[in-house]
Amino acid sequence: MFGSGLPNLCIPPCDALAQECGELWVCVSSPLPGNFECQHDASGSQGAYGSACESINGCDPGLACLDPAAVPEADCEGDAGCCSPYCDLMAANSCPGQGQICDHIWEPGDEAPGLEHVGVCRLP
Repeated sequence: MFGSGLPNLCIPPCDALAQECGELWVCVSSPLPGNFECQHDASGSQGAYGSACESINGCDPGLACLDPAAVPEADCEGDAGCCSPYCDLMAANSCPGQGQICDHIWEPGDEAPGLEHVGVCRLP
């Protein structure tokens, strides 16, 4: 929007499975339903599977910040979120947590074209 007094930002879209954002950046779910965008990696020395996270860009590349209840065997109960991998809905289940499945991030049909295969590992 022009004339709003705010800078115009161009945030590049991405595929969470490809993690094509470059060094010090992560591909995370966008506020726009069904899309992903590159954001600065805020995980620092944290951000591995099962680590606590406070924001959508608080996990290492390839991981999403989810509700702690979705990530078994993790040490982030009571935290805002917990890191768990993105996964391919069309491939065999590769989720690391006991009982986790590769599940849709959004309602089926709400994904941007070309991103229908991207899911996230969570407990059902």
